[in-house]
Amino acid sequence: MMPSLTFIDRAIAWAFPRWGVARAAYRAQFRSYEAARQDRMGDWYPVQNAPPETTDAPHRSLIRARTRDLERNGDVTEGVLDALIRNIIGSGYGLEAQVESARGLPLDMINDRIEAVWQAWCLAENCDITGEHSFNELLEMVLRRWEIDGEVFILKLTDPLGYIPLKLQVLEPDMLAEDIFQCGSNYVFGGVEVDRYMRPVAYHFRPDPMPYLKSMEVVRIPESDVIHIFTKKRPHQIRGMPDMTVSMERNRNIQEYITSELQAARTAAATPGFVTRQRGTGAAIGRVGKDTKTGQVVEQIQSNTLTYLGPDEDVKFPQPGRPNAGAPTFLSMILRLIGMSRGLSYETVTRDLSKTNYSSHRGGQLEDRKTYLRQQKKLIAKFCDRVYEQWFLEAAVLSGKLLLPSFFADERARKRYSLHRWSTPGWQWVDPVKEIQAVERKLALGVSTMAEICGEQGKDWYEVLRERKREIEASRAMGIELPWFNPQMELTPIPPDEDEKEAKGE
Repeated sequence: MMPSLTFIDRAIAWAFPRWGVARAAYRAQFRSYEAARQDRMGDWYPVQNAPPETTDAPHRSLIRARTRDLERNGDVTEGVLDALIRNIIGSGYGLEAQVESARGLPLDMINDRIEAVWQAWCLAENCDITGEHSFNELLEMVLRRWEIDGEVFILKLTDPLGYIPLKLQVLEPDMLAEDIFQCGSNYVFGGVEVDRYMRPVAYHFRPDPMPYLKSMEVVRIPESDVIHIFTKKRPHQIRGMPDMTVSMERNRNIQEYITSELQAARTAAATPGFVTRQRGTGAAIGRVGKDTKTGQVVEQIQSNTLTYLGPDEDVKFPQPGRPNAGAPTFLSMILRLIGMSRGLSYETVTRDLSKTNYSSHRGGQLEDRKTYLRQQKKLIAKFCDRVYEQWFLEAAVLSGKLLLPSFFADERARKRYSLHRWSTPGWQWVDPVKEIQAVERKLALGVSTMAEICGEQGKDWYEVLRERKREIEASRAMGIELPWFNPQMELTPIPPDEDEKEAKGE
């Protein structure tokens, strides 16, 4: 369908029919994609369509420096980061070994031994090459650097004198040798050596952490000994960019805006009034001096005091307009945008619950938990699982701390020994009564399991059963009968929430 013709179109078509047809066709082509129009977006020309390293490499260092500055000086950035760490890691992850027999029954003795060795290795002096951080503290550091720097590296180191011959070293991206471009037949992008499929095969690091003291020495470490954690958004992306890049400018602007508002309020509070004179000189109200910046004559007045003036003098008290009445609404909008960019609600970013009810608060929390769960799964898959399955078990068996028959000889046996899950931090219920009743219904209807329910609370279901058994045995020995959940009992109906009551006019 041809677009409607303007007067210019008709004039060109009458004089030059061929040009008229071409003009109309050109306009029709751009109308098919509104995003390609140049009248409203004529100044929007991204740099180029290019591979990730072409677009990211020139700006990666500067963006990383800016996000680190916001980490040091930005209270909003630190608040968002703390919310992520608090909910994704919490007090840390616990290992639940799940080695089973051929009949599918848990091998408690083996599982208990694996968990005991793992807990011992997770101590700071056993797992960290610096001896300063436990495994869960390293986990928190990894997440923090992932969020701020966009990527983080964990190296596998061998320590023959350690609890087991395995220790971890966390490295920042600054230590990559970014001035190496080829190694043999493989290309090197930003210190990452890749094959022809853009698959990492090795990493090139400079051992000197001080950028201004870097030597020419480069250490090539194979990919099997390095864990590289970053958010991969493009198929050929091999280096990471901070997830907070998209909101970085707003984070910076909001810090400057708040600082400006505070300065304006301080200036207004420090300027009580102005003296106007018609002619001549009069007595000063306060101490006379000059402003060091402007050179203007100013007078300092003591708090809550005022000297009466002469007949030809007048004092005017300005209306400063500070604090800005529109600032809270404006700040709320910007904070919502910042939270939206990280998949978090406004309430989580600001801890402001003054404008929420039960349903909205619960809905926001449930959406936030999707963000936390997504990051948890990535962190577990990229870091925890690989450390446990590929590095820890092998080192523990080699050291004799674990006796796992056929671990190295039989690949199927090795996979069976590697079965496990992680108990992650749970989240408190918004309304415990309602949610406990929902748990009852899920278990009674068979749509959930104890493992799932306990996992949501950060507990090991098997440990819960064993503790329950010990409590029952102890109570019966004392002649006390503990109440049990009866599957035949009538479930308590779930009352309507507050929003439903409001809708019904109750």
